[in-house]
Amino acid sequence: TVAEGVQCTGCPPECCGGGCTSPDWWPTEHENLLAFRPWPPYHTVHAAWTTDSCEATRGQPFGSKGAPVQMSGGGFNPDALVMTIRAGRKSSVHSALAFHSGLGPENMLATDSFFALTPKELNFALRGALHFFVSETSFKMAVVTLPDFHVGQGSNLYGNNWWIGSKACRSTSKGHLECISEQGHRISFSVQSSEVIVARFGW
Repeated sequence: TVAEGVQCTGCPPECCGGGCTSPDWWPTEHENLLAFRPWPPYHTVHAAWTTDSCEATRGQPFGSKGAPVQMSGGGFNPDALVMTIRAGRKSSVHSALAFHSGLGPENMLATDSFFALTPKELNFALRGALHFFVSETSFKMAVVTLPDFHVGQGSNLYGNNWWIGSKACRSTSKGHLECISEQGHRISFSVQSSEVIVARFGW
């Protein structure tokens, strides 16, 4: 979903509801996939996202071929819990500035960052609320909400990579990003690959 103030159709940062087309034929909109792999695997996890603000490189498409952000999968197939962002892949300083606004290096985690502490350029960046719905059994479910959560995609010599972050999170010496949800639950993010982040839930 998209917050009321930015749910209009058009281009970022004014509008985050999609429908942003490129002025010429060259830029291509991609389905950019970031997977969250829940751990322990016996948890049944679904997820939802609400966009509060967005940024993308000028002239690049954003949600022109479908919803700009979509959460899918999860349930009994944890490998299928995927965040899809439909946007172009041309980097800019504006997207990087939007991503780390209000955050320090200690609040971020990057896949395949190769020692970069903060992103210098990103293809796009989102800020919003990330919700996990975690069921240990049929009778026990917890809602895990991370408000003001930042997501962005960049690139390096080896391909595209992802950045996540929040003021509610702190990086550790083990390379994890430890977060406290709005409800007081603990969640730890760690990198599995350039497009997969492991999410460990604790109470």
